[in-house]
Amino acid sequence: MQIEYVLLANFLINLLVLKTSAILLKEAGRWYFLSAFIGACFAIVTPYFYLNKVGGMICFLSSTIWYVCLSFRFKTFKKFFQIYCVYMISALIYGGAYLMLINLFATESVLLMLVVLILLYCMIRVLFKKIAHKENVGKFCFEIEIENCGKTTRWRAFLDSGNLLYDPLTQSPVCLINLKVFESIFQNISIEDVLKKSEKLKKIKFAHYIAFNTLNRRDKILVFQVDKVKINEKQFEKTTLGLVLKNFNQAFGSDVILHNSFAFGG
Repeated sequence: MQIEYVLLANFLINLLVLKTSAILLKEAGRWYFLSAFIGACFAIVTPYFYLNKVGGMICFLSSTIWYVCLSFRFKTFKKFFQIYCVYMISALIYGGAYLMLINLFATESVLLMLVVLILLYCMIRVLFKKIAHKENVGKFCFEIEIENCGKTTRWRAFLDSGNLLYDPLTQSPVCLINLKVFESIFQNISIEDVLKKSEKLKKIKFAHYIAFNTLNRRDKILVFQVDKVKINEKQFEKTTLGLVLKNFNQAFGSDVILHNSFAFGG
């Protein structure tokens, strides 16, 4: 194999290991390309020293210390040890994947290996982005109770700093609910009644329609009042809710979007 292909392969694998380590550590690293290039050059030069297995292992472990020091910041030995361990875990992930591919495809095609390893990195990146998103959303999720006409239902709600919707008639903040929540509160009122603005809506307290702007269009949504909303130990009387027909559960993991003002006690 030509030396430039070996250099390129080692450079890309070193880069993937460093990038994956940064994802696992949730750290903003530095000088990835320089570190990966030095590692690739080291991988080409090392065989010329004719080291035995022990010497080769010692040489590899000591060289990785330089990669870690070059690519990540740390002030204590404990932090360095943590980064170093994560780096080694990342190296094992890609090394194990490389060996598995050799056995699976019975080939040592550099191009195939690099394509699969890059796909592996992309999968790790997407997975951890989803995990991070779920963690961030979870920080603003609450278990709430909606009470109306003596009936109480329990839901998961998301406190959205971007929800600044107010009812222009009452100047009260509007919490958004999906159809699932609406149908549990008003079991005798269907979606057809809402769309056709039927007479049944008169049974709902202060039911009326207000403008609701989305990114793509301007709609009108049904807003109304319920007797009480309880969030943890706080209770909010005559809370205004707005029915949104679009499903936001997938994005926020909740059936209710609380108004921004609820962050300050409603």
